[in-house]
Amino acid sequence: MFQLKTLSGNSDKIVFPIFAFVLAVFLILLIFHREVVIDEGVYLYAGKLVSEGKIPYLDFAHVQGPLFPFFYGIINLLIGSDIFINRIITAFFGFCGLIFAGLIVRKIGGNIAAIIFFLFCLTSVYMLSHYVVVATYGITAFFLYLAIYLALNKNCIFLSYFFLGITLSIRLSTAILVPVFIFYFIISNKKKTKISLEYSLILILLFCAIFLPFIIKAPNVFFYNILGKHLTILSIKQRLLMTGSVFFANIKDYAVLLLVTLLSFLSLIKTSTENFSKFLFLFLVFIFLFIANLLPVASRGSYYNSLNLPILFMIIGLATAKMIKTEKKIAAVIPIILFMNFAEQSVLVKKHKLISEENAMTKIKEEAKFIEMDILPSRNLLTFSTLLTVQSNLNIPIEFAEDCFSYKGDWLTDKCKKYKRVNNEIFMDYVSDKGIRLIALGDFDLYQFGENKKIILQKMEKSGFTYVKKIENFGQWHDNLYIFTRK
Repeated sequence: MFQLKTLSGNSDKIVFPIFAFVLAVFLILLIFHREVVIDEGVYLYAGKLVSEGKIPYLDFAHVQGPLFPFFYGIINLLIGSDIFINRIITAFFGFCGLIFAGLIVRKIGGNIAAIIFFLFCLTSVYMLSHYVVVATYGITAFFLYLAIYLALNKNCIFLSYFFLGITLSIRLSTAILVPVFIFYFIISNKKKTKISLEYSLILILLFCAIFLPFIIKAPNVFFYNILGKHLTILSIKQRLLMTGSVFFANIKDYAVLLLVTLLSFLSLIKTSTENFSKFLFLFLVFIFLFIANLLPVASRGSYYNSLNLPILFMIIGLATAKMIKTEKKIAAVIPIILFMNFAEQSVLVKKHKLISEENAMTKIKEEAKFIEMDILPSRNLLTFSTLLTVQSNLNIPIEFAEDCFSYKGDWLTDKCKKYKRVNNEIFMDYVSDKGIRLIALGDFDLYQFGENKKIILQKMEKSGFTYVKKIENFGQWHDNLYIFTRK
């Protein structure tokens, strides 16, 4: 039988650090083998722009919360934009977020609950692979689980609200959790309802202090980046169908976890009255984030729930630890569930090709050195590949800061200039710019040009650019990258 009890016993003080260490090792391995993501270049370049004094939304396109680029901007000022280092820092924050989640579980359910939590984390390679890339998941997880930790373990209303405010200023979808936190503090601190509501007002004021300057300065630009960019023009029927498809995709991808979590939650609320409000709070946090990730937006998928999967592990750990006390045989089921979870997550990793056989980051850095040497003394590059740009420590026109998502072939030039995007006219104007010595275009970039591809290539040729090199198997999509230099 799977003897979880032997893992606690007299060794309570070392069990948590041991599992935390193993989790850290897993994350380190993923840092070097996780496939590159386009978003990494976008966020690293946004950080570079912020470190140079540029303001998100106003000076360049940015589709996440306003505090996010400032995080990587500070890192850029301190140690630069090297993708390896930035992944390590991101993974460290993601790791700390999971540690806070583990501390919550141990405080409520003891060492056995914490062990089960960590075992689910360690078998969830798909989830962990999102915590090591330069994206919002790792950073958001840190502040979110810190806010939850302060709410559940310390009953610290003010700081919990403060870090929740930081969380939603990084990843806006987490704003849906504000009523969940307010609800929890009210039902768990009936004598402090007034204080809880006062702090809720402070949270709203913090939110306004962060967001209002951008709204006042350029409301149309801000709301397009935060909302309009993500929403698609669809009929109500199409939106419902899209929401349904995302819902069933999540059910299919996380079937085992969702079923076990539901059974665990029902078991907890039936057998426990002491921590009922805490269990309900955790369950509502997951449900509300799950609902937010069902919204019919342009970019969608089950991978968004990587942020709140640890909540499921917490609920399962708490319920299992409680059941083991009365029914020892339940421990024998845990290895089966863990194996099913690992299989489920491994399928997702393979499906989305998240683990690379060759080190894609090393290849990008090698090509970046070639680009940097070839382009000197100019520091200006024309490309949609922000990852190539930051790794070669070069500059691209401000309109290209959103990588391939910058291209809006059907937009008028005035609209592109207002929202800091690129159309064919703007691209060809930069081709004519004598300060541009090198152009790098991928297969997808050429595909986006559509029927204008031939005209753009002819313009490049007339402007003195010649094709010099093809880089195969480049970037997230492993397509070809074509290098053109000016004669």
